[in-house]
Amino acid sequence: MLRISNLKTALEGKIIESDKVFIMPHLKPDFDAVGSSLGVSLLTEALKKDNYILIGNPMCELDDGVQAMIEQCKGRYPLIGVKQYEPLKGPNDFNIICDASKPCRVYEQNIDRNHLAIIDHHVKSPETFDSCIEHIDTNATSTSEIVTLLLAANKIKIPTDIANMLYAGILLDTGRMKKKETDRMHEALKILVKSGANMCDALEYFTEDIFSNMKVDRLAAAATLLECRVKLTVGDEDKVYTDTELSKTADNLLDKKIDGAFVVGNIGDGRIAVKARCQPTLDANLIMGELGGGGGKNAAAAEIKDKSMKEVVKELKKAILPKHYVIKE
Repeated sequence: MLRISNLKTALEGKIIESDKVFIMPHLKPDFDAVGSSLGVSLLTEALKKDNYILIGNPMCELDDGVQAMIEQCKGRYPLIGVKQYEPLKGPNDFNIICDASKPCRVYEQNIDRNHLAIIDHHVKSPETFDSCIEHIDTNATSTSEIVTLLLAANKIKIPTDIANMLYAGILLDTGRMKKKETDRMHEALKILVKSGANMCDALEYFTEDIFSNMKVDRLAAAATLLECRVKLTVGDEDKVYTDTELSKTADNLLDKKIDGAFVVGNIGDGRIAVKARCQPTLDANLIMGELGGGGGKNAAAAEIKDKSMKEVVKELKKAILPKHYVIKE
């Protein structure tokens, strides 16, 4: 992994020699993906290079808070959709992926290694893109933390609105600072506060309607405690949940009395999502990896197509139980 100062130098060289830069948050981006992408856009703007942030999903597929964030950016920052991206891309463009490293997690899956940089905080998987610049820091709380420190190293001024979005990204990936806190995270937050951000404004992006909160509460209330100190809850097969609803449920279920919390739910289009939140006694990335997903040791996820809820739950239990616990028959 590159140091922040070396990452700064490497990115500058590639950005300057390219025609334009495409910044790519992961599909169905969350606050961390959008916030960090906007931060990287500030870096390219400082180098006087045309750049575009590619949102690979229609707005209707995004969570309400992310939609609000994107609406706030329209006309001010260079966010584009797939239809705008296709005619713009060229052979001498540089691509920077934020908050992801696997091809299946981004819209553009065929990128030459010499035209690609990755900035991420999730555990690297065997399917990670081959890139000429790679900064994957699993000790970072979020990609927004990394990008904030990168902007500070470049002495780039962060507008207040983007500072709040980066703040929201850090809050999201730390469970609003309940799951993980580090000195570097607090250093990044201080930088953002000096740029005008504050927690109250950042938390506005987390505001959800009452019906969404009711779905989360009902899903959490249906959780069962397996004999291996793991909580598991499964949504109704005919009810569609958002990524945020499933993630929030997993966050709410994890407490000091259990080792892990797992949530399974239908997210539409024949896809079942699994969200994992774990204490140090379990490895969420390892468990989700067996279902084709991944993430960090404390938080990870998987998305499975063309399988029933029952089949996914069966696979999940196999991934959790024998690998980490002795279960009495």
